[in-house]
Amino acid sequence: FVKAIFNRYFLWILALAALAGYVLMIRQWNEAYAMFLNSLSWTNLVNYFWALLVTKTVHELAHGYTAKSFGARIRSMGVSFIVFYPRLFVDLTDTWRLSRARRIACDGAGIASELIFGGLAAIVWVYAQPGPLRSTMFYLVTVSALGTILVNGNPFIRYDGYYLLCDLLNVENLMSRSTEYVKSWNRRFFLGL
Repeated sequence: FVKAIFNRYFLWILALAALAGYVLMIRQWNEAYAMFLNSLSWTNLVNYFWALLVTKTVHELAHGYTAKSFGARIRSMGVSFIVFYPRLFVDLTDTWRLSRARRIACDGAGIASELIFGGLAAIVWVYAQPGPLRSTMFYLVTVSALGTILVNGNPFIRYDGYYLLCDLLNVENLMSRSTEYVKSWNRRFFLGL
């Protein structure tokens, strides 16, 4: 069912629509910026939490469906807790058997899905009348775009950006290797060892 709907052509159409949504939102930048500043309060934290829960569900399902469409086995998916905060996850360990291009697609599926989801929410935000629907779409856009770019897309945190960089460079265990490289460089430069 998912393959029939989310084929390559439909995903391109969704990506173009999302891009149009972001462009339309940028055209109303002053209003979006003012709404963002007004949303930064403890009472709106609950709204951001629910938006985060929805977007992360889309994110993890995109990882899972992409890996499954390439024939990789999904060992587990579910919820874990980090300091009492729920975190959704999909175990993509078996994607190491896939080709490099397919691993990159699996790694980037979550980021791409969140950006598409946020762009579609931006379209609704632009054309909706002020009210609960418009506010909800704003929270979804904010969490999708900013959260994905700043957190998941960051290669210095062991999330999607890190694994994308590892697969793009075709280097396994990039973090441990880079740490060892910096340690050996420090020993050589500072201690002469």
